[in-house]
Amino acid sequence: MDIYVPPARAATYACDVTAQSISFDPTTGGYVPDPFEVTSTVTNTGLADGLGLFAELTVESGLYLTSPARVDLSGTLSPSATSAPVRWTVRPIARATDGNLKATVRYTDRFGNTALCETMVFVPAAPEPGLLLGCTSDLVKLEVDKLRGEYVQSTFNIHATVGNNSGRSVFDVEVTAISMDADLKISPLSPNPVIVAPRLDHNAPTVSVSWSVNVVPRSKSGPIQVLFLVTGKDEQGRSVPTRECSVWIDVPAVGSPDLQCDIMTSVTTPDPNDDRMISYSESLGDYEGEKSAFGDYTVFTVSATIQNRGEAQANRVRATLLLPEYMALEAEESALKSVTPNDIGPGNGIATVSWKVRPLAVGEDKPLTFEIVTTSENHPPEKCTHDVTLQAAQRLVTLSLPDDMVGSYGEKVTVPVLVGETLGRDIFAYKLTIRYNPSQIRFLDATNANSLTARGWNGPQARVLVEQGAPEGNLVRIEDRTTGQPLSTSRTGALVFLRFEVVHNPEQIDLVAQSPLEFVSNTLTDDNRDLWSSMNSVKDEEQGDVKLVLINGAVTVSGDCVLPLTTATRLEQNRPNPFNPTTVITYRLGETGEYTLTLFDALGRKVRVLETGVKAAGTYTYVLDATGLTSGVYLYRLDTPTYSDTKRMILSR
Repeated sequence: MDIYVPPARAATYACDVTAQSISFDPTTGGYVPDPFEVTSTVTNTGLADGLGLFAELTVESGLYLTSPARVDLSGTLSPSATSAPVRWTVRPIARATDGNLKATVRYTDRFGNTALCETMVFVPAAPEPGLLLGCTSDLVKLEVDKLRGEYVQSTFNIHATVGNNSGRSVFDVEVTAISMDADLKISPLSPNPVIVAPRLDHNAPTVSVSWSVNVVPRSKSGPIQVLFLVTGKDEQGRSVPTRECSVWIDVPAVGSPDLQCDIMTSVTTPDPNDDRMISYSESLGDYEGEKSAFGDYTVFTVSATIQNRGEAQANRVRATLLLPEYMALEAEESALKSVTPNDIGPGNGIATVSWKVRPLAVGEDKPLTFEIVTTSENHPPEKCTHDVTLQAAQRLVTLSLPDDMVGSYGEKVTVPVLVGETLGRDIFAYKLTIRYNPSQIRFLDATNANSLTARGWNGPQARVLVEQGAPEGNLVRIEDRTTGQPLSTSRTGALVFLRFEVVHNPEQIDLVAQSPLEFVSNTLTDDNRDLWSSMNSVKDEEQGDVKLVLINGAVTVSGDCVLPLTTATRLEQNRPNPFNPTTVITYRLGETGEYTLTLFDALGRKVRVLETGVKAAGTYTYVLDATGLTSGVYLYRLDTPTYSDTKRMILSR
């Protein structure tokens, strides 16, 4: 079945335009009227309202507009309605012979519908005597410096000379220079128009005026016209005939650079057919590359060679490295850099640029793309890419217990469980089993305050269990999981803190013992439960997807009669060291009294007091968070009335 679809309603237009008749008055030596009016109206001949209408007048050479070319019509033009008259003022330019010159009006609405109408303006000849105008340019042809991608001389002067042979004085004489092409710009510092003379008498010496102009580089060759107009008034204030003069300047195309770039890395081959694998090295415990100067990790180099195959020099070239996911710029690197050399000459000129980049651990092979965007002052941005594959890193996390903890009978000892770098491992849960000697120490509780899991985690759940074959509880089972983001950071520090009480109190007053603290990878409890120490496992009997490197520790204990190891005040080495940004400082107070723990920079200048006050004898820990401090060597000192000791630590970001 054929279906008739009527046309959509649309506005269409018809317009007309008229111009005032002008004549030359020999008694005044000028055109009448000057300026004259061009008037136009438009009628909506369509079926829809005319919206957003505007009119634009263009005139032939020999006429010039003294009012804006574009006029916006107000309101809506309904079907069959005619607009109010639109008016422009135009001046004739004196000519040696009679001539008919065209004035064209174009109406356009919001939807691009147009109407065109024209009229011819008769301009009679003006006798030669009157204002005289001459014009010149310092340059009539520009030359190109291909090496610099610029004109040899792009700024120069244009000149006009004005005389009067009208047989009378002419007043308010002014000259205007008009560039007919946007590529030639008249300096805004040069007055335009220029008042040549408030009065110019008959046969007076000619007057000269100059303008500074600048030509911007062009992509195609061609002449540029500069039009000069001179105007004035007679004694009665009537306009005298306008004269014109033109200079033409030959402006060749400068050409343009053509930038192309190639990307390479120090750990992959440039061959696109190669797998371009960034490999993980088990011996390094990190990706292949070179050791960073800012931390305990590896970096590699991403470099680009930029070649200019164009006809002109590329000026002030810069390159921006856009990193893919799982890549980070080395410390103190900037993504935006200037290339070397900064300007690249034409005809296969070459520049280079490079960055240090750190790969972040991933759990599976990841295809990645490096992008570099090159820009210059005279060339649009260009982009090049380089595809690589980042090999899956062994998901490895180190857990350690300190071996230098000390305590005497009845004292409480806080033991940190220290965790190494977790960046790329995304730890969302842990379950750990630690074996201890219940005859020497007794487990009290666990906390994550001031640890890496202090925020966004549920809080540690700990309980004492009996290992199969043991007479009493000798295992601490501790577990926690995140409620938000997983633990994935280059920071090292405490995962959780365990508190024990020393119960060792032998009859022999000189007996000192050591209670081992041992991670248990896998064991059975007295009720036959299978327990694994794991990360990222929700079940006790599963290992999880992260391999653990476990380093055991110990607590050295003594009785309450003689305390050869623990009664003396001691300051321990912080753990870990180097660190980023948290570390644990352990210290022992031999007796109740005042103490101060202070942090200094490498020059011995105080950074801040970490702790101060009065405490009972015992072993204590302080978690230092160095966020906000710069990388480098720091000193920390413990002071009491009878003791002072200083140790060195390294903050490595």
